[in-house]
Amino acid sequence: MLRSRPFPALLVAVAAGSAGLATALAARAAPFGNGEIPLISEAHSVQTVELTRLNGTPTRIREFRIEQDLAAVLAHYRRALGRQRIEADVDGWKVLSRRAGRILQTVRLRADGGHATEGTLSEADLDAALASPGRQPAFPLPAASRVGAELEMNDRGRHARFLAWQNGHAPAANVQHLRTHLADRGYHLEREVPVDERGMRGRSLWFSGDRGEALAVVVEGLGVVTVTLSLISRRVGSGP
Repeated sequence: MLRSRPFPALLVAVAAGSAGLATALAARAAPFGNGEIPLISEAHSVQTVELTRLNGTPTRIREFRIEQDLAAVLAHYRRALGRQRIEADVDGWKVLSRRAGRILQTVRLRADGGHATEGTLSEADLDAALASPGRQPAFPLPAASRVGAELEMNDRGRHARFLAWQNGHAPAANVQHLRTHLADRGYHLEREVPVDERGMRGRSLWFSGDRGEALAVVVEGLGVVTVTLSLISRRVGSGP
């Protein structure tokens, strides 16, 4: 079986693992038509996220595991995507991507033990992305901030939004911005924890409220402050 992961962790992993190729993931199957990537035979434990949008793009994602080693599964999907594919290594994943008409197809693979592989198959509707230029993030950002990624997901009766941005403001200014705007939405700060990893220093902040939970991480490195915000509500349709 696939290793179980809490919902916020899955949300962050999907966004981070796909960002290197500006690809991702998952809305309902219907919009993608013949653009769906075939699942490798003998794969099992398939999970389909109900609805996802990355930077406003409807995307479908399927998660699987197969009792074959990484090299064999990678060779299979290299053949399936053909010579027009792009390959990269992103956060421990082998990522293959190609455009098929209006659909961006992405395969992510990594070894799961010695003789098994886990992966995701993703299709993103590029026409829908082009139809909404200049879209503004759903959460207000500090002035002069650059959006890195915005991911929206409905899964198992929960609604979540992941947003990442960078700016040149001090970490404390970004923290105050988060506290102010999350308080306006009914969230209160529960705890604050220092972050010091890989030369990046900052703080993680945990919020809760009647509508759900929020986790924000503010770190500084190389003169740039990076902020990630995950908002999780308890009921689909009541977006954070």
